[in-house]
Amino acid sequence: MRYQGLFRMRRLYYCRLVGFAAVGLVVLWAAPLFRPQASPSPPADFQSAEESVFWIPLLVGSSETMTGIAVTNPSAAPATLVFEAYDSDGKPLGSGAWDQPEGKDPDGVLLPGHQRALNDFEIFDIDLSLLRQGWIRIRSNNPAVKVVYQYVRSDLSALDGMNAVVEPQRRLFYPWVLEAWPNSPDCRVKTMLSLVNPGDEPAEIRITPRNPAGQAAAEPWETRLPPLVALQGSPNDWFPGVTDPIILEVETLTGPGLVGSEWISHGGTDPFFVVSNALAPSEGAFTLYSAQLASWSGMRTFVCVMNPDDESQSITIRARSEAGNLLGKVYQGSLSPHGFLLGDAAELLAFTGEAVGTLELRAERAPVIGSVIFGDPSAGYAAALPLEAPVQGGVLFPHVAHLPGFFTGLAFHIVGTDPTRLGIQVWDRNGERTATGPRDSTPEGFNSGSRLSQVLSELTGLALQAGGFIQVHSSNGALVSQELFGTDDLSLLSAVPGYPHSDKSPADIPLSEFIVVDQFGYLPDAQKVAVIRDPLKGFDKEKEFTPGPLYAVVETTDGRWIYTGEPTVWKEDDKFDPSSEDQSSGFQSSGDRAWWFDFSSLTKSGEYYVLDVARNVRSPVFQVADTVYREVLKHAVRTFFYQRAGYPKQSPYADEGWTDAASHLGRGQDAQCRSWFKQNDPATERDLSGGWYDAGDYNKYTNWTASYIIELLRAYEENPEAFGDDYRIPESDNGIPDVVDEALWGLAWLVKMQNEDGSLLSVMGLSHASPPSDAKDPSYYGDPNTSATLSGAAAFAYSAKVLRKLGRDELNDYAEELVGRAVRAWNWAEKNPKVLFYNNSPQDRTQGLAAGQQEVDDYGRLVKKLAAACYLYETTGDTRFREYFDSNYAKTHLLEWTFAYPFEQEVQDVLLYYMTVPDATSSVVDKIRSTYQTAMEGDENTKHNFFAIRGEEDPYRAYLKDYTWGSNGVKARQGTMFYSLISYGIEPTDEARHAAERYIHYLHGVNPLGMVYLSNMYAYGAERAVNEFYHSWFTDGSTRWDRVGVSTYGPAPGFLTGGPYPSYDWDGCCPSRCGSSSNNSKCFAEPISPPKGQPPQKSYKDFNTGWPLNSWSVTENSCGYQSVYIRLLSKFVRR
Repeated sequence: MRYQGLFRMRRLYYCRLVGFAAVGLVVLWAAPLFRPQASPSPPADFQSAEESVFWIPLLVGSSETMTGIAVTNPSAAPATLVFEAYDSDGKPLGSGAWDQPEGKDPDGVLLPGHQRALNDFEIFDIDLSLLRQGWIRIRSNNPAVKVVYQYVRSDLSALDGMNAVVEPQRRLFYPWVLEAWPNSPDCRVKTMLSLVNPGDEPAEIRITPRNPAGQAAAEPWETRLPPLVALQGSPNDWFPGVTDPIILEVETLTGPGLVGSEWISHGGTDPFFVVSNALAPSEGAFTLYSAQLASWSGMRTFVCVMNPDDESQSITIRARSEAGNLLGKVYQGSLSPHGFLLGDAAELLAFTGEAVGTLELRAERAPVIGSVIFGDPSAGYAAALPLEAPVQGGVLFPHVAHLPGFFTGLAFHIVGTDPTRLGIQVWDRNGERTATGPRDSTPEGFNSGSRLSQVLSELTGLALQAGGFIQVHSSNGALVSQELFGTDDLSLLSAVPGYPHSDKSPADIPLSEFIVVDQFGYLPDAQKVAVIRDPLKGFDKEKEFTPGPLYAVVETTDGRWIYTGEPTVWKEDDKFDPSSEDQSSGFQSSGDRAWWFDFSSLTKSGEYYVLDVARNVRSPVFQVADTVYREVLKHAVRTFFYQRAGYPKQSPYADEGWTDAASHLGRGQDAQCRSWFKQNDPATERDLSGGWYDAGDYNKYTNWTASYIIELLRAYEENPEAFGDDYRIPESDNGIPDVVDEALWGLAWLVKMQNEDGSLLSVMGLSHASPPSDAKDPSYYGDPNTSATLSGAAAFAYSAKVLRKLGRDELNDYAEELVGRAVRAWNWAEKNPKVLFYNNSPQDRTQGLAAGQQEVDDYGRLVKKLAAACYLYETTGDTRFREYFDSNYAKTHLLEWTFAYPFEQEVQDVLLYYMTVPDATSSVVDKIRSTYQTAMEGDENTKHNFFAIRGEEDPYRAYLKDYTWGSNGVKARQGTMFYSLISYGIEPTDEARHAAERYIHYLHGVNPLGMVYLSNMYAYGAERAVNEFYHSWFTDGSTRWDRVGVSTYGPAPGFLTGGPYPSYDWDGCCPSRCGSSSNNSKCFAEPISPPKGQPPQKSYKDFNTGWPLNSWSVTENSCGYQSVYIRLLSKFVRR
């Protein structure tokens, strides 16, 4: 008996298994476990619960072959189960539900901790001998349920099975399409396939036989598979004349996903001996293992590895002994697109003698899938297993059959860097624990790379047991595992993989502040790089972190290690000089040395975290999905609703914690606003209600509001598919995208700010309180000025262009009104080219009117006039606007200096936009295009743009030379500059897209603080986000809105804060000249380092303290930051 080679266990002297009662999976009970039902409809209470579904793709119609099913409920909640059978034509055959076996389980319910095993004839009230073929569906209202199935011949001549299929797939591969047993051409075999459409709609499918080079070995077969119908037969009949080796690729062209399985027999009448589920590319990984390798004269392991990718890639295969030592040679080869490798492990790896251990497969650039068959070289017995990714935490095996003459054994391969302790618990079918192990474990556990394989009696001391299940827990590292059933003489052999199962969630693994990722996640085709940081300078310099040698990307749903690799150093340590004052270098800017863990090749949608295997710490959890930023964008846009002045924030539009009455509508406020200079003159009253609070203050500025409107509408125009009409603002569901509705809200206020002569008022000063509706003091407006008027002209003209494209009569009429307003504003500015108004200025008698200075210099007015001319020419066709633009565009810094930088992104954007205007002067267009393209390259002197990206100047991958007030907004502008190369057709490359995306990742957590710079986003994926920021509503000390986790609600979600600001300092009156001892004491209300005295990227603190600590220079929000962030983020939102 050579199964000791499989398990390295003591020889067991069992008698030959006789009788069906002891067959490995199925146990004959005295009374039927199931009763038939009239139709396959679940109980009424089942429908309202969370449902999980399992499929067994083949129900064999034979009195000689039975289908056995084991069902385990390892959870603390009961499970209602419904079994449904269909014939291959989709006709329902019947259904079953629990029927009080032994009085243990209520009718239709599997109790917590219980397990049951049964035969097909016990479930369904049909004569299976009359059934040609069919399939089974099992539904449970408890997602913790696990299912395994086995086929067994009644004469005990064959046994094999697999875990039930848990998800239909749109691509499937069948690895073992054989006419002869590998390496035994005289041993003829036959492969039978089952392919099921379990959905409610027909599926158009294509089946392609592929040779090892990935080429079609015959003309692909396209066919239609109706709902619930199974295609079952031999591929030799479907593709006559095609000789092995081949694999089959199945693609769903339209319709639902499919499930499938295959079995191999010695011929049309001989019994099967190998069963395998079809493999899906979505189940693949970059590194796969088999915990079972057995090779000697009486045993072989055959390997099939498939590359489902559209590009070729290199693979490496190696074998290791039970102690983790290398066996034989390392195989290195290449797989063609859709190609495969099939061979005997002994030949591939050049074993010189007996080899028992594990297999490891590594792919170079994309996930692969594969399977192994181990068994008799002459095909007397065999079992198949999929190659598997390691599982973090633990596994579960849904059945035990440890009986006289019949063994159940487990094999584990330990993956990781450090020793791992295993915990094994065996339970009977009624939830009683019967054994634990492993018995021969050391306190240190099992070494990484080693293998443990024993029968249950040796592993746990278990005596005989029929039914039940096994739970295995790993203290750290990950497991590759399998369960084997077989007879003493190996006349029967079956293998199944373990189900991923752990009582630990990602929250049980310590979250590391040193592994930073985009906490919302990544698009499937994005570059994905986790940054591992070791602080050398700044407030956290005493902390140290060096990454372990192995990192893994782990699926949160089942703990599978989907990708593994080694972190690479960002730059060599000797280039870091902590005493240097050059803050433009990435080292000095961040204060950190860093390593990168690049997992860009991972494109499978899912939820993951990055694990430092040796240190057993993780990154924040993140998503990979096409829709990963959809909710983030929604809440970023919704912040404008919370910023609305004069509008009630009430349910259902405002979330529960952030409701408020309409603000600034009281006596003397926005609807009765008076001139700053004539506060007592009622004749100056104007209805200037509406608009947005500009930032954390409630003031409203014409120059800046105009910019916000343009940014929001540009975001929409550049990617309209990103935005929905379902953002839960008052205008939602009106057929207009909500981002446009929000821009219309701002535009309505801008219209109110225009005078009859065409000029626009400059600014409004509003009073402040928390909540905003408590603000009672009067509102005042400032005089018109040229800059505000030109800003209004630009916003009116561009808005008219966008509104015209929406195709609605009322918006067309409004657009025409806006064009007229834009022309009047232009005409006024032409006659009044330098009318200035400085608000909040003592020398101009305006101190106290608003806060931020909105007035600009001569250059500022030039660029505003260029913007107005550009948009007016597009909307009117009047050549006087084109003439002004063509005569003055070269005065911009982009053209004068051939230099593009984020502090002038707005004017650069106007220049680029001109290139899209019909009948724009071609020479001007060419000059703008070439200059911008050159400027975006950057050079050694400037270290800007692509030069910095290609040189990887920043360890956090989003280089910015200068960190100023509002650096987060500047980051968003820098990212927009890269994406503008695509938006305007200058250089529409992946390089530009990936460069732009880096700045999104920075704002979402890839920064030295590991912080999402958006407020209160914990409900939408963030694990460390802004908890407080300077805002008059969410004010310091508020019991409701001050800080997340301290106040009742904290601030509303989605606000982008100002960002790191290395020039931050407390007020100039500190520490002792603030007017009183009480005021002086406020200087010490909390430490100011950080943000003071830090490397630029660490010059941030999560605080909202007002005067004299003046947190507004670091954390205050701004509609300016918000709008440009929305514009950049929307480029990566897919609906």
